[in-house]
Amino acid sequence: MKNLSYLIIFSLVVILMLLWLSVQEKKSSGLTNNSQSRQEEKSTLTVENNTQDELYPIIEWGSPVEGFQLSIASSKSEYSNGETIKVRFSLKNVTQRTFYLGLSHSVEESYPLFIYRDSNEKIGLTLRGEEFMKFSRIYGGSMGIYLKPNEICTTRSIIINELYDLKMPGIYFISTETAVPRLSKKGSSIVKSGTIKIVIRNK
Repeated sequence: MKNLSYLIIFSLVVILMLLWLSVQEKKSSGLTNNSQSRQEEKSTLTVENNTQDELYPIIEWGSPVEGFQLSIASSKSEYSNGETIKVRFSLKNVTQRTFYLGLSHSVEESYPLFIYRDSNEKIGLTLRGEEFMKFSRIYGGSMGIYLKPNEICTTRSIIINELYDLKMPGIYFISTETAVPRLSKKGSSIVKSGTIKIVIRNK
């Protein structure tokens, strides 16, 4: 009888551990791995020469820095409160040289967002966003690509209102930045995107 009780307790502990691991796995991948994203975004990065994208027509390019130009793009300019808001980023090599770029597997980490509501209220991460960023910094890993002259490296899209607190209706101004290699010496510089404007309205 005592052995049976021990067996039942052990079985319950194993089940609880499996449930906990399942929840953690969903939390770490759920921000970007919904079924629609898996169909649309099959890789972290794509390299191309085309600057036009019908799926993300709201696009703003920043000024070139060290031979690189960065953009941020959204699928549209107006959203209902609670609607999924996706953005993605493109980095263009505007030099005549081929560069090797070392990048994080995490788009969210490589391209931090700067979001302001009504131009002056800075928007912070949600609790889920904070957990995701912490997980990404520890387990994100890295990758590298060669970017030829005039080629554009475009990321997969990210759902920003799962990472940042965009619950309030209003006008939001969104930009990003990333590190790029310097042309003339060792080290890196920061290139900034332009700023897109989106409007979130009550349903």
